[in-house]
Amino acid sequence: MTDPFALEVHHAISTDLLSTGPVLPVLPVYVERDHDARLRAVVEDARGGVSRLVMLTGGSSTGKTRACWEALRHLPDGWRLWHPFDPTRPEAALAAIEQLAPRTVVWLNEAQHYLLTTSDLGERLAAKLRTLLADPGRAPMLVLGTLWPEYWRTLTLQPEAGASEDPHAQARALLTGRDLPVPPAFSNTDLRALADRAGEDPRLAYAAAHAENGAITQYLAGAPALLERYRTAPDGARALVEAAMDARRLGHGPALPLGSVVKVLVTAIR
Repeated sequence: MTDPFALEVHHAISTDLLSTGPVLPVLPVYVERDHDARLRAVVEDARGGVSRLVMLTGGSSTGKTRACWEALRHLPDGWRLWHPFDPTRPEAALAAIEQLAPRTVVWLNEAQHYLLTTSDLGERLAAKLRTLLADPGRAPMLVLGTLWPEYWRTLTLQPEAGASEDPHAQARALLTGRDLPVPPAFSNTDLRALADRAGEDPRLAYAAAHAENGAITQYLAGAPALLERYRTAPDGARALVEAAMDARRLGHGPALPLGSVVKVLVTAIR
């Protein structure tokens, strides 16, 4: 794989206004953090012949999918990558999972789409994944996935005592003990590493100078998604956002009172 966006890695902030030098790579220079070392240890187990699953958990745009993408670089030639999604993610996975050969990476980005389903497809897939990981004749396999914390809690929650149903029994057995939390912000150590590498990529330098509270990956990856939502928003929603922008420009703080935004909006309409 040479296209990270085909595997749903987020686009980064534009470089149009950040650099007049050579064309930059499609992704910013990567700054490793603590979870990357733990992820690499899982990959090394797979290289050594042991089937492993790891599910990176964290909020939106915290760097989960990018970390998985970077982990692929530590696999030797001869490994394959499988990203099932057509016609739907769980249907695609169930249709071909028994055909997978050893040394395959199973890519389950946004794993709630595979495991948290309204039908029994998610549970059937979880059972198949458990069988795959436990089969020594098909080792090594490496399953890389990502989940928001709320989906992780839903899929791993024990049913109440005496409950007649356990809707996620297979998913819970598959996932428990295999989570790798990705922090929402860079630690002080991470920020020092970022500063050391900021000179290699203007996008890193820009994020280091402007991101608040260590939210570096959100600034790099979340901003393009938010701008796209703004550009394609309905007229009413866009007008409300622009009123909030005007309120900020006129001196209001980040926590905008609804009345202030409405006042600016009404003034603009008049």
